[in-house]
Amino acid sequence: MEREQGGSIHRIELQNFKSYKQAQTIGPFKRFTAIIGPNGSGKSNLMDAISFVMGIRSAQLRGNVLGDLVYNNDTEEGNDEKRKAYVRLVFLPDDGVEVHFQRTITAGGNTAYHLDGKPCTWDQYNNKLMSYGVIVKARNFLVFQGDVESIAAKSPKDLTQFIEQIAGSDDLKVEYERLEEEKHRAEEECSANFAKRKALLQEKKITKMQKDEADRHLRLHEELRTTKNESHLFQLYHLDRELEGGKEIITKMTAEMAQLVGAQGLAEKDIAGVKKEQQAAVKESIVAERKVEKQRILLDEQNPLLVKNKEEIKRGTKRLTTAENNLTTRRSADATKLAEIAKLEQDLLDIKEAEKAFAQEIAERAKQEGKLDMEDAQLAEYNRRKEEAGSKTYRLKQEQEVLDMEQLRERDEKTTLEQRVGELEARIQRLDAQAGQNKQKQEDLEKGLKEDKDSLVSMKKKFSEVNEKGRKSRIQQDQIRTKLDEVEGKLREAKADQKESERDKRLADTVESLKRHFPGVRGRLVD
Repeated sequence: MEREQGGSIHRIELQNFKSYKQAQTIGPFKRFTAIIGPNGSGKSNLMDAISFVMGIRSAQLRGNVLGDLVYNNDTEEGNDEKRKAYVRLVFLPDDGVEVHFQRTITAGGNTAYHLDGKPCTWDQYNNKLMSYGVIVKARNFLVFQGDVESIAAKSPKDLTQFIEQIAGSDDLKVEYERLEEEKHRAEEECSANFAKRKALLQEKKITKMQKDEADRHLRLHEELRTTKNESHLFQLYHLDRELEGGKEIITKMTAEMAQLVGAQGLAEKDIAGVKKEQQAAVKESIVAERKVEKQRILLDEQNPLLVKNKEEIKRGTKRLTTAENNLTTRRSADATKLAEIAKLEQDLLDIKEAEKAFAQEIAERAKQEGKLDMEDAQLAEYNRRKEEAGSKTYRLKQEQEVLDMEQLRERDEKTTLEQRVGELEARIQRLDAQAGQNKQKQEDLEKGLKEDKDSLVSMKKKFSEVNEKGRKSRIQQDQIRTKLDEVEGKLREAKADQKESERDKRLADTVESLKRHFPGVRGRLVD
């Protein structure tokens, strides 16, 4: 139930409730109202009055029965009017229109509910309270002594149930209990009506029998007064008509039975055909499931190969990157070495040219002077420089040879690395091609698997349709059998009526024969 609006208690009107004698009015209450007083002044009874008018049971109001809540005065014990009590709560909603909730304890110890002065049921009363957010079961309108400790000590399950009651989410449970109670009441009413109907039918049958006997007696008496012959002719005429009608009914029902038997045969044939279609659909479904399982197995077998190829491609790519980095490093070192070799060759060439120029200079001076006179110091300087140039040239030659050998070795390593790079690139291409083939194969397998799944869904749908068709055929067959049973019952009733008519006719003939042969015979006792 949706909540209408909020509000507050405006005042409380009591009469003969617990310690409040006769009519008392407490209020008006404000948004925040404190009630103080000594022990026994009625503070707790006021809380009990609010709880009582809100629908709390008497056991929770410090009383065993409702009579314990009525103001007790021994001098007025015999007066029933004094044994009545009520509590009226004037509720002031936000719209300002007062709503009166009243709960009364009658002289018989029962309780009655009123809304705005009009009698109502507990369900109507409770629904009105719930519309303002007051849930009686959850007691969310008052906090009693010990409630906080009780709520804190609840188990998670009980606490959840309590919160659901406060939130009003257990309305479906209330609706279910109400419907179940209505069901029980309806079943009880149905049983009572059935018993009543059975008794009425029995009484009707007896009354009809008595009426039929009386009518038959009057009719026969009147017919006896007029003429017995006309009575017998009249009876024979009606017996003939009933016999003809019974024969027509028997013929008609026989034809209907033949039609129903034929329809039953057709229905059985349809059921047999549906069963065959169902078996075929089951077989096709099994074949499709096996095919799907086979495709799944093939796909699972291909997945490890694809992962392995990807790992090999990854490792090959990593080795190729390392080789390329080494090759780049070697190329840089080669360039550095070549630059050093060129520098050394240039230095060697400069030294040779200087030596040659120096020798030419000496030769020219010897020619000019005819005789080269060199001092010992100059000769020693010349020899020293010559030896220094020779050792430096020799050292440069050795360094050049070492550099040539290193360059040759690095060229060989370069060639090896280039060959390895080529092999890795070729291997990567082969792995890429193989990965492409595996991917294409995987796509083909997934496509086939999807087609098989679609086929399986189609088969299941067809299987469901066949089952539905079989169910309808069985229902139709049951209807035909029910109708056939009804026709057979009518046919048996018609045959029984025919036999009874023939028995009555033979009995009448026997009575007439006895009357003719024995004058003292008057007829049957019932006549």
